[in-house]
Parts: sequence; C-alpha cells; structure tokens
Amino acid sequence: MKFNKKYLLIAGAAVVLIAAMILIPRHIVHRKLRALGYGKDAIKVIEERQLTQEILDNGYYSKYLERCLAEDSIEQDYLLLYTLRDEMHPLSAEEINLYARLKDFGYEDRQVVQLYQNLSFFEITPLLVFDYQYDLSYYIRDCEMHRETNGPTSFTLSNTYSTPYQIIQPTDTGRDLAMLVNKMTYLDAEYAPEDLTDLPVSYAVGGQSLRSEAAGALRTFCSAASEAGAAVYAVSSYRSYETQQTIYDKTKGNHTNAYADRYAIRPGYSEHQTGLAVNLASTERDVDYEDSIGARWAASHCYDFGWIERYPTAKAAITQVDDEPDHYRYVGRDMAVAVKQSQLTFDEFYALYLNTWEDETLKPGKSVLGKLIWYEMPKQEPEQTPVPEESPAPETGN
Repeated sequence: MKFNKKYLLIAGAAVVLIAAMILIPRHIVHRKLRALGYGKDAIKVIEERQLTQEILDNGYYSKYLERCLAEDSIEQDYLLLYTLRDEMHPLSAEEINLYARLKDFGYEDRQVVQLYQNLSFFEITPLLVFDYQYDLSYYIRDCEMHRETNGPTSFTLSNTYSTPYQIIQPTDTGRDLAMLVNKMTYLDAEYAPEDLTDLPVSYAVGGQSLRSEAAGALRTFCSAASEAGAAVYAVSSYRSYETQQTIYDKTKGNHTNAYADRYAIRPGYSEHQTGLAVNLASTERDVDYEDSIGARWAASHCYDFGWIERYPTAKAAITQVDDEPDHYRYVGRDMAVAVKQSQLTFDEFYALYLNTWEDETLKPGKSVLGKLIWYEMPKQEPEQTPVPEESPAPETGN
C-alpha cells in the first residue's frame, strides 16, 4: 500500500502545532516569572505547586519568597506574608498563625499588610485582645512613638484601644485550667469549682482555698520559695461571685461605676472565681511585695510549678490591670512554660493559641500548627480492643 506523503505532512504539522501550543504559553509564563525576578529553581516549584496564576495575578515577589520557593520550603497558602519578610526577618509559624488569627478577627489583607510592613510581632499581637480597629494608622503611630521603650517584655501605649465590660462573652469553662477570665470574658454567678481544697496555714492565711490541683502546685511552689530563702504565702485565693460583688460594692460606695472599675473588678470578671488564682505576700517585714526577694524569686520560678505572672506591670496596657504584681494564675506546668517562652501576656497567648475559630477554614494546617510554641493536638479516642466472639457450645447427645 502506497503511503500518502500528504498525510505525513499533515501529521507532522499537527505535532508541531500541538508542541507550539504547549511550549509557547509556557515560554511566555516563564518569561513573566523571570521578569518578576524568579530563577529556574523557583519557577520549577511554582509550576509543581500550581502557583503560577496566583503569583502572576498578584505580582508576588521578594528575594526571600524566591529563595523559599527555590528551596521548596514554603507554606503556599501564605505567599503574601513571604513578600513582607526578608532574609534578616524570616517568616515564622507564629507569624503565620498571627496572620490567620487577624483574618479570623475580621482584618482584611490590606490591613494585615499595613501591620506587617510597620510593626513587629509583639506590637501586633495586642490587637487580638483589643477592640477591632477600623483605622490602624492611629495604633501604628502610637506603637512607633514608644519604640525606644517597648519590646517583648514591655509594652506601653499613649491611648487605649478597648473598652472594658463593653464587648463581652462568656468564659469557655471547657478549657478547664486554661479558661480565660478578664474584663471581656465572664463567669456566670452560679459558677463554682467542684474540687475546692482548703489551703494549710503553713503557706496561706486562714480561710483560703483553691482547686485541688492548683492547691497542690501552690504548696510545692511555696515550699521551694522557702527553701530558697524567698518565702511567700497566699493572702487571697478563691472568691465566689457574691464575695466579689461585695468587694465591688464596698469599693464603689457612693461613687460611680467608673470609680469602682478603677480599683476593683466586677463580679464574674475576676479570675479568683475560677479557684485558679492567688495573691501572694512576702514574709519580709517593712518591704513592699514588689521589692521583696520573694517577689523576684516567684516571678522567675513560678513557671516551673505551673503558675504564671498574670498581670506583668510593664504590660498593663494589654491586660488593663495595674499594680497587681502579686497575682498569679495556675495553668499547669507545660502551658506555663509555653507562656514564658512566648513572652506574651496570657490574654494574648489565649487569643493566639487557644481561642476557638470563627471560621475554621482560616485555621492553619498541621504543618504550621505543629511548629508553634503551643499546639494542642486533637485528643485521640482510645482504640477499642475487639471482643472475641464466643465459640458456640458443643452439641451434646441425648
């Protein structure tokens, strides 16, 4: 059978056309990516991860992003953040989680860009505690004004960015030792711990009590302080809703609520109702607690016993509680150590790591969460051991 050269030419032309249809667009895409600044190693990863369209549509590029792509070490859902960081300030899992939390809080990408371009991690995290800021320029300017004194361990602002007792929600008591109680989250009047334990007078004034685990941890804490020559003891611990109401009313007297709010905490909003909080005093005579050896020792070692300094004086702008360096909160040792490592207040720590998500789709994946200072893995249900079926009883003859 004679082969028709005409068909051969048509087939060859079709192959060339198909190759051109594949290679020419790819060449154009590569040229556009190279124009942004990407090298061949990064382009290869961009194609493998199918990120071409997103990168070109948004014009995403930075030397840091290019390097991370070339190394294939990128969290591809957060390309925007890589453009806001550089080699000297690499993107951390904490910053990715903070971005996700800000989005969940209601901030838009343009606002997050504004924050990440102007502020550090420790200047941004308080926004998770404060009221939503429609215009961030005032907050950014306030932070910039205090750059010389502010840092991970100290934070001061000239203005306030939240109103106590205004935007409120009930405490998630299901968090147990990690439950958050502050001037925006409250406990019902009926709430009372079921495992309250009296504190011995060897390390507490009479009539004090805490939840069982906290009481045991406080005993160990105070014993260690005494052995170190820095003895401290509990002067205030669990308070019922009614007791806090009495304190608040007595503070108010004939004054206004604003006056009472300045010197006392409203009932339901006090950590003492959890049975997990305590105020300490030093055994040193004629010395204010904050100047005592016991205070310095307690602040440095409390985490080893599961306690945290709840209201650091240098961060009153965040906690909205002044002059309570003697107030400690029990959260358990692992979490206490994590709070110390984070250098955040417990309010920020809770908002960043523990709070529930309004939109679960914004929650980072395990590849990010597993790198965080604190990440609670989902509890696994214990596997049930299958029960073997009983063998039928042998038949017996008559």
